[in-house]
Amino acid sequence: MASPETPSGNSEIQRPVRAVLDLVAQLEPILLSFWRSQELTLKQVRCLTRLRHRPALAGDLAQSLGLSAASMTRMLERLEARGWVTRTIDPSDRRRITVSLTDSGAHMVAGWEFWWNSPLVQAVRSMNEQERRELAEVVERLVEKMRRIAPRVEGSHPLSDS
Repeated sequence: MASPETPSGNSEIQRPVRAVLDLVAQLEPILLSFWRSQELTLKQVRCLTRLRHRPALAGDLAQSLGLSAASMTRMLERLEARGWVTRTIDPSDRRRITVSLTDSGAHMVAGWEFWWNSPLVQAVRSMNEQERRELAEVVERLVEKMRRIAPRVEGSHPLSDS
């Protein structure tokens, strides 16, 4: 692995990093506003997103979200009380708890299509086909490289398919 660059070291590194951080700064208020309107925390969004395609063990969710078992239990209790998840105890090993989205939870997560009217989508629509393809390819490669460097963060984006 290469050694880290110094902040003043390399403008060819600084420019793309600055561009990504500028993008995050544009998206963050949109996400925060939406999550607040849904009365969701970032950890809850990450949890629900991870369950979008398949159930998961509560312990695995806790580890991937960086939560203690007690914090995970409290969060799941809140999500369960809202009707978005169910917890099922494995009869052969009562320590294993599988967490699944309910139909209501799946419907809510699928409804996170609020993006379609966002400035992000409007900006992407204004690009030509080649620009959109290039943007997608570059961002996908960046995300994949980040996942290889920090696999624990994989799938943390609310709209991720992971």
